[in-house]
Amino acid sequence: MENYNSEEEKARHQRGVERLEKIRAFLSNKEEVEQVNLTITELTEFVMDIRQRALDGEFVSDEEKELLAQAGERIQQAMKAFQDMRLELGDSLYKQSVAYFYNVKERAEAGDEEAKAIYERLLPGFQKSLLGGSGLN
Repeated sequence: MENYNSEEEKARHQRGVERLEKIRAFLSNKEEVEQVNLTITELTEFVMDIRQRALDGEFVSDEEKELLAQAGERIQQAMKAFQDMRLELGDSLYKQSVAYFYNVKERAEAGDEEAKAIYERLLPGFQKSLLGGSGLN
């Protein structure tokens, strides 16, 4: 059971859970991921073609410039979406790792020998990566 200090905190947590569900659904749909990859590849080729033509001194029409601007916006939107996904997944992984660590620690302190061995293997890495080398409670 989750404990929250306020309804706002509970709602924020629920929004995070919903975002993770959407991210996982998207990433598990291989066809959709492949379509996004294909679109990005096509946009990149289009942008690079116009860029090279401009560098070569060839004429670039106003229509092509407008399409170039639109392609740039779409690429930026896609990049932001992927950066947001990466942050969400990283945050989730971090929280799960910390929860796992403290669960193992609790079991080790209760006398579980297997958990104690796992805890001893995890402790140095967690001290170094999560708390800059300081001790954990």
